[in-house]
Amino acid sequence: MEPLIMWGYIVLVVYLIILLVIGYISSKKAKLNVEQHYLGGRSMPAIVVAITFVTASTSAGAFMGEPGLGYSVGMPSLWTSITIIPGLIFATLIFSKKLHAFSVVTNSVTIPSYLGKRYDSNVLRVALAVVLVLFYGVTMVGLFKGAAILFNAVMGIPMNTALIVFGIIVAIYVSFGGFRAIAWTDVVQSVPMVLFSLILITYSFLKVGGLSGLGERLADIDPSLTNMFEPTLYSPLGVIGLYVFWMIVFSSNPYLSTKFMALKDSRKKTMRTFLITVLIFTAILNLNFIIGLAARPLLPNLGEPDFATIEMAILLLPPIIAAILMIGILSAVLSTIDAILLVIGTSVGEDIYKHSINPNATDQQVINVTRIAIVLVTFVVVIFSLWKTPDLLALLMYVGLSGVGIAIAPSLLTGLFWRKASKTGALASLFIAVPFYGYINMATSINPYVGILYGTVVAFGIMIVVSAFTKPPNDQVVGQFMKKAS
Repeated sequence: MEPLIMWGYIVLVVYLIILLVIGYISSKKAKLNVEQHYLGGRSMPAIVVAITFVTASTSAGAFMGEPGLGYSVGMPSLWTSITIIPGLIFATLIFSKKLHAFSVVTNSVTIPSYLGKRYDSNVLRVALAVVLVLFYGVTMVGLFKGAAILFNAVMGIPMNTALIVFGIIVAIYVSFGGFRAIAWTDVVQSVPMVLFSLILITYSFLKVGGLSGLGERLADIDPSLTNMFEPTLYSPLGVIGLYVFWMIVFSSNPYLSTKFMALKDSRKKTMRTFLITVLIFTAILNLNFIIGLAARPLLPNLGEPDFATIEMAILLLPPIIAAILMIGILSAVLSTIDAILLVIGTSVGEDIYKHSINPNATDQQVINVTRIAIVLVTFVVVIFSLWKTPDLLALLMYVGLSGVGIAIAPSLLTGLFWRKASKTGALASLFIAVPFYGYINMATSINPYVGILYGTVVAFGIMIVVSAFTKPPNDQVVGQFMKKAS
Protein backbone atom coordinates (compact mmCIF):
# COMPACT_ATOMS: atom_id res chain seq x y z
CA MET A 1 0.00 0.00 0.00
CA GLU A 2 1.36 3.42 -0.96
CA PRO A 3 2.25 5.71 2.00
CA LEU A 4 -0.34 8.34 1.04
CA ILE A 5 -3.14 5.76 0.85
CA MET A 6 -2.09 4.16 4.15
CA TRP A 7 -1.97 7.48 5.99
CA GLY A 8 -5.19 8.55 4.27
CA TYR A 9 -7.09 5.62 5.77
CA ILE A 10 -5.58 6.13 9.23
CA VAL A 11 -6.28 9.85 9.36
CA LEU A 12 -9.80 9.43 7.96
CA VAL A 13 -10.78 6.81 10.55
CA VAL A 14 -9.44 8.92 13.44
CA TYR A 15 -11.18 12.01 12.06
CA LEU A 16 -14.56 10.30 11.71
CA ILE A 17 -14.34 8.83 15.22
CA ILE A 18 -13.64 12.30 16.67
CA LEU A 19 -16.61 13.79 14.81
CA LEU A 20 -18.97 11.02 15.90
CA VAL A 21 -17.88 11.32 19.55
CA ILE A 22 -18.31 15.10 19.58
CA GLY A 23 -21.64 14.83 17.79
CA TYR A 24 -22.88 12.17 20.20
CA ILE A 25 -21.84 14.12 23.32
CA SER A 26 -23.31 17.38 22.00
CA SER A 27 -26.62 15.80 21.01
CA LYS A 28 -26.98 14.10 24.41
CA LYS A 29 -26.59 17.44 26.19
CA ALA A 30 -29.43 19.01 24.22
CA LYS A 31 -33.10 18.70 25.14
CA LEU A 32 -35.14 16.93 22.48
CA ASN A 33 -37.29 19.72 21.07
CA VAL A 34 -37.55 21.45 17.71
CA GLU A 35 -35.77 24.69 18.68
CA GLN A 36 -32.87 22.75 20.20
CA HIS A 37 -32.59 20.42 17.22
CA TYR A 38 -32.82 23.16 14.57
CA LEU A 39 -31.15 26.17 16.26
CA GLY A 40 -29.29 24.80 19.27
CA GLY A 41 -31.82 26.46 21.58
CA ARG A 42 -30.59 29.91 20.44
CA SER A 43 -27.92 29.60 23.12
CA MET A 44 -24.70 29.08 21.15
CA PRO A 45 -21.72 31.47 21.69
CA ALA A 46 -21.24 34.01 18.90
CA ILE A 47 -17.77 32.73 18.02
CA VAL A 48 -19.08 29.16 17.60
CA VAL A 49 -21.97 30.31 15.39
CA ALA A 50 -19.53 32.44 13.37
CA ILE A 51 -17.22 29.48 12.78
CA THR A 52 -20.08 27.22 11.73
CA PHE A 53 -21.27 30.03 9.42
CA VAL A 54 -17.86 30.20 7.71
CA THR A 55 -17.26 26.45 7.53
CA ALA A 56 -20.75 25.95 6.05
CA SER A 57 -20.13 28.66 3.44
CA THR A 58 -16.61 27.38 2.67
CA SER A 59 -17.26 24.12 0.91
CA ALA A 60 -15.89 22.06 -1.96
CA GLY A 61 -16.27 25.22 -4.03
CA ALA A 62 -13.60 27.07 -2.06
CA PHE A 63 -11.23 24.09 -1.73
CA MET A 64 -11.70 22.49 -5.14
CA GLY A 65 -14.10 24.37 -7.41
CA GLU A 66 -12.63 27.86 -7.15
CA PRO A 67 -9.01 26.65 -7.35
CA GLY A 68 -10.25 24.74 -10.41
CA LEU A 69 -11.47 28.03 -11.88
CA GLY A 70 -8.11 29.61 -11.00
CA TYR A 71 -6.36 26.81 -12.90
CA SER A 72 -8.66 27.30 -15.90
CA VAL A 73 -8.92 31.09 -16.26
CA GLY A 74 -6.01 32.47 -14.22
CA MET A 75 -5.89 35.79 -12.36
CA PRO A 76 -9.51 36.84 -13.09
CA SER A 77 -10.58 34.20 -10.52
CA LEU A 78 -9.28 36.65 -7.89
CA TRP A 79 -12.64 38.43 -8.19
CA THR A 80 -14.32 35.71 -6.12
CA SER A 81 -12.21 36.51 -3.06
CA ILE A 82 -12.52 40.26 -3.63
CA THR A 83 -16.31 40.16 -3.75
CA ILE A 84 -17.01 37.77 -0.87
CA ILE A 85 -15.79 40.05 1.95
CA PRO A 86 -18.20 42.95 1.22
CA GLY A 87 -21.00 40.40 0.97
CA LEU A 88 -20.34 38.98 4.42
CA ILE A 89 -20.04 42.46 5.94
CA PHE A 90 -23.33 43.49 4.31
CA ALA A 91 -25.15 40.43 5.62
CA THR A 92 -23.83 40.79 9.16
CA LEU A 93 -24.31 44.54 9.52
CA ILE A 94 -27.50 45.10 7.52
CA PHE A 95 -29.95 42.30 8.12
CA SER A 96 -28.61 39.68 10.56
CA LYS A 97 -29.71 41.59 13.66
CA LYS A 98 -33.23 42.17 12.32
CA LEU A 99 -33.58 38.57 11.17
CA HIS A 100 -32.59 37.27 14.60
CA ALA A 101 -35.02 39.60 16.34
CA PHE A 102 -37.91 38.83 13.95
CA SER A 103 -37.38 35.07 14.24
CA VAL A 104 -37.59 35.33 18.03
CA VAL A 105 -40.70 37.52 17.92
CA THR A 106 -42.49 35.20 15.47
CA ASN A 107 -41.19 32.05 17.20
CA SER A 108 -39.81 30.80 13.87
CA VAL A 109 -37.10 28.16 13.56
CA THR A 110 -36.86 28.10 9.74
CA ILE A 111 -36.74 30.78 7.05
CA PRO A 112 -39.86 29.49 5.21
CA SER A 113 -41.70 29.41 8.53
CA TYR A 114 -40.75 33.00 9.31
CA LEU A 115 -41.71 34.22 5.83
CA GLY A 116 -45.00 32.33 5.99
CA LYS A 117 -45.85 34.21 9.18
CA ARG A 118 -44.52 37.55 7.92
CA TYR A 119 -46.70 37.39 4.81
CA ASP A 120 -49.50 35.30 6.35
CA SER A 121 -49.20 32.76 3.53
CA ASN A 122 -49.12 28.97 3.79
CA VAL A 123 -48.62 28.75 0.03
CA LEU A 124 -45.42 30.83 0.26
CA ARG A 125 -44.07 28.72 3.11
CA VAL A 126 -44.65 25.39 1.35
CA ALA A 127 -43.45 26.66 -2.04
CA LEU A 128 -40.20 27.94 -0.52
CA ALA A 129 -39.68 24.63 1.27
CA VAL A 130 -40.04 22.78 -2.05
CA VAL A 131 -37.62 25.19 -3.77
CA LEU A 132 -35.08 24.57 -0.98
CA VAL A 133 -35.24 20.82 -1.47
CA LEU A 134 -34.87 21.03 -5.26
CA PHE A 135 -32.10 23.63 -5.58
CA TYR A 136 -30.15 22.41 -2.57
CA GLY A 137 -30.28 18.97 -4.15
CA VAL A 138 -28.40 20.43 -7.14
CA THR A 139 -25.84 21.95 -4.80
CA MET A 140 -25.34 18.69 -2.96
CA VAL A 141 -24.60 16.81 -6.19
CA GLY A 142 -21.57 19.10 -6.56
CA LEU A 143 -20.58 18.58 -2.93
CA PHE A 144 -20.83 14.80 -3.15
CA LYS A 145 -18.74 14.85 -6.31
CA GLY A 146 -16.08 16.83 -4.42
CA ALA A 147 -16.01 14.24 -1.63
CA ALA A 148 -15.81 11.38 -4.12
CA ILE A 149 -12.87 13.02 -5.92
CA LEU A 150 -11.07 13.30 -2.58
CA PHE A 151 -11.63 9.65 -1.61
CA ASN A 152 -10.55 8.55 -5.08
CA ALA A 153 -7.35 10.63 -5.17
CA VAL A 154 -6.15 9.97 -1.63
CA MET A 155 -7.27 6.39 -0.95
CA GLY A 156 -7.80 5.00 -4.44
CA ILE A 157 -11.49 4.24 -3.80
CA PRO A 158 -13.47 4.16 -7.08
CA MET A 159 -15.66 7.26 -7.53
CA ASN A 160 -18.97 5.39 -7.42
CA THR A 161 -18.01 3.42 -4.32
CA ALA A 162 -16.82 6.61 -2.65
CA LEU A 163 -20.15 8.32 -3.35
CA ILE A 164 -22.11 5.47 -1.74
CA VAL A 165 -19.83 5.21 1.32
CA PHE A 166 -19.84 8.96 1.86
CA GLY A 167 -23.62 9.07 1.50
CA ILE A 168 -24.07 6.46 4.25
CA ILE A 169 -21.70 8.29 6.60
CA VAL A 170 -23.40 11.63 6.03
CA ALA A 171 -26.95 10.30 6.41
CA ILE A 172 -26.16 8.70 9.78
CA TYR A 173 -24.18 11.65 11.11
CA VAL A 174 -26.52 14.48 10.12
CA SER A 175 -29.88 12.83 10.78
CA PHE A 176 -29.12 12.38 14.47
CA GLY A 177 -26.85 15.36 15.10
CA GLY A 178 -28.98 18.49 15.07
CA PHE A 179 -27.63 22.04 15.11
CA ARG A 180 -25.68 21.83 18.38
CA ALA A 181 -23.74 18.77 17.30
CA ILE A 182 -23.11 20.27 13.87
CA ALA A 183 -21.86 23.56 15.37
CA TRP A 184 -19.28 21.96 17.67
CA THR A 185 -18.06 19.51 15.04
CA ASP A 186 -17.70 22.46 12.65
CA VAL A 187 -15.42 24.14 15.20
CA VAL A 188 -13.22 21.03 15.17
CA GLN A 189 -13.35 20.83 11.37
CA SER A 190 -12.24 24.45 11.03
CA VAL A 191 -8.76 23.47 12.31
CA PRO A 192 -7.70 21.23 9.37
CA MET A 193 -9.42 23.63 6.96
CA VAL A 194 -7.32 26.59 8.13
CA LEU A 195 -4.14 24.49 8.27
CA PHE A 196 -4.73 23.22 4.74
CA SER A 197 -5.12 26.75 3.37
CA LEU A 198 -2.18 28.31 5.22
CA ILE A 199 0.30 25.52 4.51
CA LEU A 200 -0.55 24.77 0.90
CA ILE A 201 -0.90 28.43 -0.12
CA THR A 202 2.53 29.15 1.39
CA TYR A 203 4.15 26.16 -0.31
CA SER A 204 2.51 27.08 -3.62
CA PHE A 205 3.86 30.62 -3.51
CA LEU A 206 7.35 29.42 -2.65
CA LYS A 207 7.34 26.84 -5.43
CA VAL A 208 6.48 29.35 -8.18
CA GLY A 209 8.73 32.18 -6.91
CA GLY A 210 6.20 34.39 -5.14
CA LEU A 211 3.57 36.63 -6.67
CA SER A 212 5.87 38.05 -9.36
CA GLY A 213 7.13 34.59 -10.31
CA LEU A 214 3.57 33.31 -10.51
CA GLY A 215 2.55 36.16 -12.82
CA GLU A 216 5.53 35.58 -15.10
CA ARG A 217 4.96 31.84 -15.36
CA LEU A 218 1.26 32.28 -16.10
CA ALA A 219 2.05 34.88 -18.77
CA ASP A 220 4.50 32.47 -20.39
CA ILE A 221 1.71 29.89 -20.71
CA ASP A 222 -0.94 32.34 -21.92
CA PRO A 223 -0.91 36.15 -21.46
CA SER A 224 -4.71 36.11 -20.97
CA LEU A 225 -4.19 34.24 -17.67
CA THR A 226 -2.89 37.49 -16.14
CA ASN A 227 -5.73 39.73 -17.34
CA MET A 228 -8.11 41.50 -14.96
CA PHE A 229 -11.21 40.11 -16.73
CA GLU A 230 -12.00 37.21 -19.03
CA PRO A 231 -14.99 36.82 -21.34
CA THR A 232 -16.71 33.61 -20.23
CA LEU A 233 -17.11 34.11 -16.46
CA TYR A 234 -15.30 37.13 -15.07
CA SER A 235 -16.46 39.79 -17.51
CA PRO A 236 -17.24 43.24 -16.02
CA LEU A 237 -20.94 42.35 -15.91
CA GLY A 238 -20.10 38.94 -14.49
CA VAL A 239 -18.11 40.57 -11.67
CA ILE A 240 -21.13 42.74 -10.83
CA GLY A 241 -23.14 39.52 -10.73
CA LEU A 242 -20.61 38.08 -8.29
CA TYR A 243 -21.04 41.10 -5.99
CA VAL A 244 -24.80 40.62 -6.12
CA PHE A 245 -24.39 36.91 -5.42
CA TRP A 246 -22.28 37.37 -2.28
CA MET A 247 -24.07 40.44 -0.90
CA ILE A 248 -27.68 39.40 -1.41
CA VAL A 249 -28.25 35.97 -2.90
CA PHE A 250 -25.64 33.91 -1.03
CA SER A 251 -26.14 35.44 2.41
CA SER A 252 -29.93 35.02 2.14
CA ASN A 253 -29.58 31.25 1.73
CA PRO A 254 -31.27 29.52 4.70
CA TYR A 255 -28.35 27.19 5.38
CA LEU A 256 -26.41 30.36 6.29
CA SER A 257 -29.09 32.85 7.35
CA THR A 258 -30.48 30.41 9.93
CA LYS A 259 -27.13 30.83 11.72
CA PHE A 260 -28.20 34.40 12.51
CA MET A 261 -31.39 33.00 14.01
CA ALA A 262 -29.33 30.69 16.25
CA LEU A 263 -27.38 33.50 17.93
CA LYS A 264 -27.94 33.98 21.65
CA ASP A 265 -28.90 37.63 21.14
CA SER A 266 -28.35 40.50 18.70
CA ARG A 267 -26.47 42.97 20.91
CA LYS A 268 -23.59 45.00 19.45
CA LYS A 269 -20.96 42.94 21.28
CA THR A 270 -22.40 39.69 19.94
CA MET A 271 -22.58 40.97 16.38
CA ARG A 272 -19.06 42.45 16.58
CA THR A 273 -17.62 39.12 17.75
CA PHE A 274 -19.52 37.33 15.02
CA LEU A 275 -18.33 39.68 12.25
CA ILE A 276 -14.65 39.73 13.29
CA THR A 277 -14.53 35.93 13.51
CA VAL A 278 -16.23 35.55 10.13
CA LEU A 279 -13.87 38.00 8.41
CA ILE A 280 -10.69 36.38 9.80
CA PHE A 281 -11.68 32.85 8.82
CA THR A 282 -13.08 33.91 5.45
CA ALA A 283 -9.94 35.87 4.54
CA ILE A 284 -7.85 32.73 5.09
CA LEU A 285 -10.12 30.13 3.52
CA ASN A 286 -10.98 32.06 0.37
CA LEU A 287 -7.41 32.45 -0.88
CA ASN A 288 -7.27 28.84 -2.06
CA PHE A 289 -7.64 29.96 -5.67
CA ILE A 290 -3.90 30.76 -5.41
CA ILE A 291 -3.26 27.01 -5.22
CA GLY A 292 -5.08 26.60 -8.53
CA LEU A 293 -3.06 29.42 -10.10
CA ALA A 294 0.22 27.86 -8.97
CA ALA A 295 -0.88 24.45 -10.22
CA ARG A 296 -1.21 25.76 -13.78
CA PRO A 297 2.58 26.02 -14.38
CA LEU A 298 3.50 23.23 -11.94
CA LEU A 299 0.96 20.70 -13.27
CA PRO A 300 0.40 21.78 -16.89
CA ASN A 301 -1.19 18.50 -17.99
CA LEU A 302 -3.76 18.18 -15.22
CA GLY A 303 -6.77 16.37 -16.64
CA GLU A 304 -9.50 17.90 -14.45
CA PRO A 305 -9.12 21.38 -12.91
CA ASP A 306 -11.04 20.39 -9.77
CA PHE A 307 -8.15 18.05 -8.89
CA ALA A 308 -5.69 20.97 -8.63
CA THR A 309 -5.54 21.32 -4.81
CA ILE A 310 -5.37 17.55 -4.25
CA GLU A 311 -2.58 17.06 -6.79
CA MET A 312 -0.66 20.03 -5.39
CA ALA A 313 -0.78 18.56 -1.89
CA ILE A 314 0.48 15.23 -3.22
CA LEU A 315 3.23 16.98 -5.22
CA LEU A 316 4.51 19.36 -2.53
CA LEU A 317 4.03 17.62 0.81
CA PRO A 318 5.14 14.42 2.61
CA PRO A 319 2.43 11.71 2.54
CA ILE A 320 1.43 11.99 6.21
CA ILE A 321 1.11 15.80 6.00
CA ALA A 322 -0.80 15.56 2.72
CA ALA A 323 -3.19 13.02 4.25
CA ILE A 324 -3.83 15.21 7.29
CA LEU A 325 -4.41 18.28 5.14
CA MET A 326 -6.79 16.36 2.87
CA ILE A 327 -9.06 16.21 5.90
CA GLY A 328 -9.31 19.98 5.50
CA ILE A 329 -11.08 19.48 2.17
CA LEU A 330 -13.31 16.75 3.58
CA SER A 331 -14.15 19.04 6.53
CA ALA A 332 -15.15 21.81 4.13
CA VAL A 333 -17.42 19.47 2.19
CA LEU A 334 -18.97 17.85 5.25
CA SER A 335 -19.58 21.15 7.09
CA THR A 336 -21.59 22.46 4.13
CA ILE A 337 -23.45 19.21 3.54
CA ASP A 338 -24.54 18.92 7.17
CA ALA A 339 -25.81 22.52 7.16
CA ILE A 340 -27.74 22.06 3.90
CA LEU A 341 -29.14 18.66 4.87
CA LEU A 342 -30.38 20.03 8.20
CA VAL A 343 -32.17 22.85 6.37
CA ILE A 344 -33.72 20.39 3.89
CA GLY A 345 -34.84 18.15 6.72
CA THR A 346 -36.31 21.03 8.73
CA SER A 347 -38.12 22.33 5.65
CA VAL A 348 -39.82 18.96 5.21
CA GLY A 349 -40.41 18.32 8.92
CA GLU A 350 -41.39 21.80 10.11
CA ASP A 351 -42.66 23.69 7.06
CA ILE A 352 -44.43 20.91 5.18
CA TYR A 353 -45.27 18.15 7.68
CA LYS A 354 -46.10 20.12 10.83
CA HIS A 355 -47.72 23.21 9.30
CA SER A 356 -49.50 21.57 6.37
CA ILE A 357 -50.05 17.88 7.14
CA ASN A 358 -50.14 17.36 10.91
CA PRO A 359 -50.54 20.64 12.87
CA ASN A 360 -50.78 18.68 16.14
CA ALA A 361 -47.49 16.85 15.63
CA THR A 362 -45.25 16.56 18.66
CA ASP A 363 -41.64 17.75 18.58
CA GLN A 364 -40.52 14.12 18.52
CA GLN A 365 -42.67 13.39 15.46
CA VAL A 366 -41.37 16.48 13.64
CA ILE A 367 -37.77 15.53 14.39
CA ASN A 368 -38.40 11.95 13.19
CA VAL A 369 -39.82 13.24 9.89
CA THR A 370 -36.80 15.53 9.60
CA ARG A 371 -34.46 12.57 10.01
CA ILE A 372 -36.34 10.46 7.46
CA ALA A 373 -36.23 13.34 4.96
CA ILE A 374 -32.46 13.70 5.44
CA VAL A 375 -31.89 9.99 4.71
CA LEU A 376 -34.16 10.00 1.64
CA VAL A 377 -32.66 13.18 0.18
CA THR A 378 -29.15 11.80 0.69
CA PHE A 379 -30.13 8.63 -1.17
CA VAL A 380 -31.55 10.60 -4.12
CA VAL A 381 -28.48 12.87 -4.28
CA VAL A 382 -26.16 9.85 -4.36
CA ILE A 383 -28.15 8.36 -7.26
CA PHE A 384 -27.93 11.62 -9.23
CA SER A 385 -24.24 12.01 -8.36
CA LEU A 386 -23.51 8.63 -9.95
CA TRP A 387 -24.41 10.25 -13.26
CA LYS A 388 -22.00 12.58 -15.03
CA THR A 389 -21.84 16.01 -13.39
CA PRO A 390 -20.27 19.25 -14.75
CA ASP A 391 -16.50 19.46 -14.69
CA LEU A 392 -16.30 22.62 -12.58
CA LEU A 393 -17.82 22.15 -9.12
CA ALA A 394 -17.98 25.87 -8.40
CA LEU A 395 -20.43 26.50 -11.27
CA LEU A 396 -22.76 23.68 -10.22
CA MET A 397 -22.85 25.03 -6.66
CA TYR A 398 -23.36 28.65 -7.73
CA VAL A 399 -26.44 27.65 -9.73
CA GLY A 400 -27.96 25.70 -6.83
CA LEU A 401 -27.25 28.29 -4.16
CA SER A 402 -28.24 31.23 -6.33
CA GLY A 403 -31.54 29.54 -7.20
CA VAL A 404 -32.45 29.38 -3.51
CA GLY A 405 -31.21 32.93 -2.92
CA ILE A 406 -33.25 34.37 -5.80
CA ALA A 407 -36.33 32.58 -4.43
CA ILE A 408 -35.88 33.89 -0.87
CA ALA A 409 -33.86 37.13 -0.90
CA PRO A 410 -36.62 39.47 -2.23
CA SER A 411 -39.27 38.44 0.31
CA LEU A 412 -36.72 38.13 3.13
CA LEU A 413 -34.90 41.44 2.72
CA THR A 414 -37.84 43.64 1.71
CA GLY A 415 -39.96 42.05 4.44
CA LEU A 416 -37.42 43.01 7.09
CA PHE A 417 -37.32 46.69 6.13
CA TRP A 418 -40.51 47.57 4.20
CA ARG A 419 -43.93 47.35 5.80
CA LYS A 420 -45.71 47.34 2.42
CA ALA A 421 -43.91 44.24 1.17
CA SER A 422 -46.92 42.06 0.41
CA LYS A 423 -47.89 38.42 0.07
CA THR A 424 -48.84 38.97 -3.57
CA GLY A 425 -45.45 40.51 -4.30
CA ALA A 426 -43.61 37.64 -2.60
CA LEU A 427 -45.59 34.99 -4.48
CA ALA A 428 -45.24 36.78 -7.82
CA SER A 429 -41.49 37.13 -7.32
CA LEU A 430 -41.14 33.45 -6.43
CA PHE A 431 -43.30 32.00 -9.22
CA ILE A 432 -41.96 34.26 -11.99
CA ALA A 433 -38.32 34.96 -11.12
CA VAL A 434 -37.30 31.41 -10.20
CA PRO A 435 -38.59 29.82 -13.47
CA PHE A 436 -36.99 32.74 -15.36
CA TYR A 437 -33.66 32.09 -13.66
CA GLY A 438 -33.94 28.36 -14.31
CA TYR A 439 -34.70 29.01 -17.98
CA ILE A 440 -31.77 31.33 -18.68
CA ASN A 441 -29.39 28.83 -17.05
CA MET A 442 -30.71 25.72 -18.77
CA ALA A 443 -31.83 27.03 -22.17
CA THR A 444 -29.15 29.63 -22.89
CA SER A 445 -25.36 29.83 -22.75
CA ILE A 446 -25.40 32.88 -20.49
CA ASN A 447 -22.47 33.60 -18.17
CA PRO A 448 -23.62 32.03 -14.86
CA TYR A 449 -22.69 35.15 -12.89
CA VAL A 450 -24.54 37.42 -15.31
CA GLY A 451 -27.50 35.06 -14.99
CA ILE A 452 -27.42 35.59 -11.22
CA LEU A 453 -27.46 39.36 -11.77
CA TYR A 454 -30.42 39.20 -14.17
CA GLY A 455 -32.33 36.79 -11.96
CA THR A 456 -31.84 38.96 -8.88
CA VAL A 457 -32.89 42.16 -10.66
CA VAL A 458 -36.04 40.48 -12.00
CA ALA A 459 -36.89 38.95 -8.62
CA PHE A 460 -36.53 42.20 -6.65
CA GLY A 461 -38.19 44.22 -9.41
CA ILE A 462 -41.29 42.02 -9.36
CA MET A 463 -41.39 42.01 -5.55
CA ILE A 464 -41.25 45.79 -5.28
CA VAL A 465 -43.56 46.67 -8.18
CA VAL A 466 -46.26 44.12 -7.33
CA SER A 467 -46.15 45.02 -3.63
CA ALA A 468 -46.51 48.72 -4.47
CA PHE A 469 -49.70 48.14 -6.47
CA THR A 470 -51.43 45.40 -4.48
CA LYS A 471 -53.08 45.10 -1.10
CA PRO A 472 -50.52 45.63 1.68
CA PRO A 473 -50.28 43.18 4.57
CA ASN A 474 -52.17 43.72 7.81
CA ASP A 475 -50.30 46.74 9.14
CA GLN A 476 -51.30 45.97 12.70
CA VAL A 477 -49.67 42.54 12.57
CA VAL A 478 -46.54 43.63 10.67
CA GLY A 479 -46.22 46.75 12.80
CA GLN A 480 -46.41 44.64 15.94
CA PHE A 481 -43.63 42.38 14.64
CA MET A 482 -41.43 45.36 13.77
CA LYS A 483 -42.09 47.12 17.07
CA LYS A 484 -41.19 44.05 19.14
CA ALA A 485 -38.10 43.35 17.01
CA SER A 486 -36.76 46.92 17.15
